[in-house]
Amino acid sequence: MILRLRYSSSQAVEEVTPSNRGKVWFYTIVYEGYGDLVGLTLPYAAALVELSEGAYVHSAIVACKPEEVKVGMDVELDFLDIGKQQVAYVFRPVSG
Repeated sequence: MILRLRYSSSQAVEEVTPSNRGKVWFYTIVYEGYGDLVGLTLPYAAALVELSEGAYVHSAIVACKPEEVKVGMDVELDFLDIGKQQVAYVFRPVSG
């Protein structure tokens, strides 16, 4: 995953390889969807995750029940096989 500034007027752009850990900054539980777009089973938690570098990414939280997700929860990057040799990035609670 490479982060870039999307709405910056600066011409100085730097690519950053983020760490694989962050904290849930905001989340919502998704109960209805438009089909199985990324291999997630409803309901699931969709979150804005703050990475340790200060950037934010939108992703699903997996490997726990949606109601177990909390603001400030430590999470780590994982990948979800969505078929056709494609993966989606997701986050799971940090174990231990």
